[in-house]
Amino acid sequence: RHVGWRVELFDLAVSPCLFRERGGNSRSSSLGHASCSASPTMSDRRVLAVDDEQETCDLLKMSLEREGFSVTTCTSAEAALELVGAVDFDLVITDLSMPEMGGLELCERVLGTRPNVPVVVITGQGSLETAIGAMRVGAYDFIVKPVDPKLLAVAANRALKHKGLSDEVKRLRGRLVGVERQPHGLALVD
Repeated sequence: RHVGWRVELFDLAVSPCLFRERGGNSRSSSLGHASCSASPTMSDRRVLAVDDEQETCDLLKMSLEREGFSVTTCTSAEAALELVGAVDFDLVITDLSMPEMGGLELCERVLGTRPNVPVVVITGQGSLETAIGAMRVGAYDFIVKPVDPKLLAVAANRALKHKGLSDEVKRLRGRLVGVERQPHGLALVD
């Protein structure tokens, strides 16, 4: 008697360490060095905090360092852009109102050069219109001053988790293209 077989590609599960076959069965992956955690590690928590007031920079730095972040501060948006071009930051936190360049323009320019880096905007002007404007230029989150350290930590962690997941999806899509082309990426399904 002849048994009919059909070939299906594995569907990638949320974890890069699993393949999920159609039908729900899971198998370990042979993708080698794939990381199973989308959450950032301590070395992946580099933050650039930008505010024209040094005191605010110091408060942001102190609050975030308590939560395990590595923080660089800058009191100039222009200097911040230079740093973003030279250093691989995982998150940028910027004030909205600064003299030579506002936070919205900084956000746009950061995302123009580093589209995968989330930007959190902080401001003393907490209107709905301001928040909408920040989101329209690509800000990940919006926090009103005075900044609550707990809220800042939650926003930073959420932004980095989102970045980690986005990076993981991009990496997996690249690997999936390679798996689709290779015979070992196929499964025989009864």
